[in-house]
Amino acid sequence: MLSLADLLPNAQAVKLNPSEKKLTLDSGVEIAFDKCLLATGGRPRNLPVFSEASADLKEKVSLYRSIPDYQKLDDLVGKVESVLVVGGGFLGSELAVGMASRGKHYCEVRVYLLTGPKGGCVHLIEMLHIGGVHRGKPLQRWFCVTGKSRELKVTQLFPEEGNLGLILPTSLCKWTTDKVRQEGVTVQPGTTVASLSLSEEGKVLATLSDGSEVREILF
Repeated sequence: MLSLADLLPNAQAVKLNPSEKKLTLDSGVEIAFDKCLLATGGRPRNLPVFSEASADLKEKVSLYRSIPDYQKLDDLVGKVESVLVVGGGFLGSELAVGMASRGKHYCEVRVYLLTGPKGGCVHLIEMLHIGGVHRGKPLQRWFCVTGKSRELKVTQLFPEEGNLGLILPTSLCKWTTDKVRQEGVTVQPGTTVASLSLSEEGKVLATLSDGSEVREILF
């Protein structure tokens, strides 16, 4: 039976011969092909203002590219109040909209376990999705819940004149920027991060190229 695709784990290509249409692996095995697609992946692009920052500041900066990067950001959405997304390409724009949308659906919930008419109560504070949780409505016979909604503030900045400005024509990138703003993202086109510092509260103070300042947790 002919396999439509073969997976070769722990194999590395060491030689490509386009004229003979052959690929040589580190094991010495040669693979013939009709067409060769190079899909080696990539690394997230960093900027000197971040890569040359102090160790304390670097802890506040995350590069976004892989699944573990996404899992880390997904966990942080429920713990921080504000995020600054630097970059206006596909990943940066999708990330900004996704976090803004996700941040609208979190609330701080206190669950109280009633121990008796004369006893006190034990409460747990945790971040829960708002679906199915109603303020003040008993969950079970001995449980009640109170909470308040919390919206994540997402700011996105980039040097281009609009989202996807390096890909789309001007009219479409401005249309895309309007759509991103409608999702709750504060978009600041035509700006870059000039310098970084830490505030007394431990948040990142970003000074932008236009002289304005943004106090955010950076990604």
